[in-house]
Amino acid sequence: MTPPRICLALSLAAAIVAARPGAARADVAVDPIVGEHMVVQRDRPLRVAGTAAPDEAVTATIAAAKAATQADANGRCVVTLPAMPAGGPYTLTIRGANNALTFSDVWAGEVWVASGQSNMEFPLQR
Repeated sequence: MTPPRICLALSLAAAIVAARPGAARADVAVDPIVGEHMVVQRDRPLRVAGTAAPDEAVTATIAAAKAATQADANGRCVVTLPAMPAGGPYTLTIRGANNALTFSDVWAGEVWVASGQSNMEFPLQR
């Protein structure tokens, strides 16, 4: 049996840890593909995936558009903003309970993915 003093000390320590502001919260983070100076596909919904504390509310804004979601039990979240016409530069802000991430110089336009031979490293002028 545990002596009452130890039980009281353990209970008090647990209460202090639980009462700390933000003790159960994690900073919101986005997947590495999201960043400054990015181009997102125009006329398609903009999906931003990342992590936060389980069940944490997450919001995203770009231009006049705003969307919200909630992280799942594992802390994964995906917020989907409406499609945007070509243009920019915009500022994308992702906000959680503890922090906000801001990405500037975001443009909506054509996104092309190219793959192939090693000669694709050469500048376009070649």
